[in-house]
Amino acid sequence: MTITVIDNNLDFSTKLLGKLKSNGYHVEYFTSIEIAIDKGLGDIYLLSTDFAQKEYLSFIEKFKTKIIILMASIYGKTTVRNPLDYGAKDYVVKPFRIEELEQKIDYFRLTLSINAYQSYLSFTS
Repeated sequence: MTITVIDNNLDFSTKLLGKLKSNGYHVEYFTSIEIAIDKGLGDIYLLSTDFAQKEYLSFIEKFKTKIIILMASIYGKTTVRNPLDYGAKDYVVKPFRIEELEQKIDYFRLTLSINAYQSYLSFTS
């Protein structure tokens, strides 16, 4: 399972990637939403809302079947509520504890596993 981080804050992202890698997660990192759309292979996307609203809403619309966790600098209509309405699954507000993010990631990984198992059972029945 791959976690894709999309954030243009290099200092923040370097620390986040280091913590996720040291805790056993496979991660990839993009500083641009456009590049992530073209090259991202993530199962779970950690998407910063520090980009232009049009960009991140377009990304969410395109990848709404994926797990998208927003990383917002502030909680608000444009940074959290609207993106959740577009299809993002959850959010954290920066700065956040890595444990909080890992709980959300693990929850969605478990959800994906359960859904895959249920699909398999339906297929074999």
